Amino acid sequence: MALLDLDKIRSAGRETQEVEMPEWGGSVVIQELSLSELRAVGKSVEDKGEDSDDVTRLLLTHGVLEPKLDDATLDHILEVGGVKAASRLAGLISELQTNATSQEDREASF
Repeated sequence: MALLDLDKIRSAGRETQEVEMPEWGGSVVIQELSLSELRAVGKSVEDKGEDSDDVTRLLLTHGVLEPKLDDATLDHILEVGGVKAASRLAGLISELQTNATSQEDREASF
């Protein structure tokens, strides 16, 4: 494997994944969270519990890349739209973090 230079490291993006949302009639693109975003989610879990709307809101705010969800849309999703879709999407974003971490752990062990 080739030695990386700083430009390559800086240009590396987060892992993304297109996810079908049949509840909404289309798909969205989710992304791996940054370290600071992941810490904000972790703090919310510590402060308010794993099932908090705040945790779901943070995961959707930072984890949905396209379309970018604004506050009004998030309010609608969490208050009016079905819990099933929001929970499933938040779970997929969480899994993306776990998969990224697992991959990093595997690579670090070599």
